Amino acid sequence: MPPRFFRSALLVAGVVFTFAISTLVMLQLIPAPRRSVDYMIIGGAATFASMSLLFALLVTTWYRMPTGIVRRREVADVATGREVTDVATDVATANDPDA
Repeated sequence: MPPRFFRSALLVAGVVFTFAISTLVMLQLIPAPRRSVDYMIIGGAATFASMSLLFALLVTTWYRMPTGIVRRREVADVATGREVTDVATDVATANDPDA
């Protein structure tokens, strides 16, 4: 099996484990005569905790880039022989001094 499958399975297991633990903690915190609204709040808090963990793990592992959110591209300027690192720089405008 590919390692990506194991990472995905570990991520899903972590989210399910977080959901279960936060549900058990909330069941202990809310007093015993519970109504249906209490169970809805417990489920909502557990879902929020597990989805927050999922978002944090995806941002820090899967979508992590060395340059941050925006990936900058390097464009070689043929006229000067140096590399220009800019998001908005285009090859055609980098070589044209009138643009």
